[in-house]
Amino acid sequence: MQPFPKVVDDLVKLVGAPLVAYITGVSETRAVRQWIAGDRVPHPSTRAKLQVSLHVARYLAEEGENGAIEAWFQGLNPSLRDRAPAELIRNAEGVEFPSLARQILAAAKEFANS
Repeated sequence: MQPFPKVVDDLVKLVGAPLVAYITGVSETRAVRQWIAGDRVPHPSTRAKLQVSLHVARYLAEEGENGAIEAWFQGLNPSLRDRAPAELIRNAEGVEFPSLARQILAAAKEFANS
């Protein structure tokens, strides 16, 4: 498993700090920069959201969707009942999260294969 600051840094490189802040529910990108620097450690549920987001973003990048990754996370997705993946990840809680993560990855695969 990657060190957590590297997870955040890699995700920021793929989708930008503002979207990372949105996904995690922090009000400013300063927290994101602090996570990258190792000066701050987020809650375990936030770490899970970042790891899932990075997994999905990397999948889209590997499929050649680099220019569309940020837009995909923010756009309404018919495979997710017309909700944005970023919003779903942000609002996910507890035991529902693993199932939701699988649904989001499946939606990313569907997008990449269309």
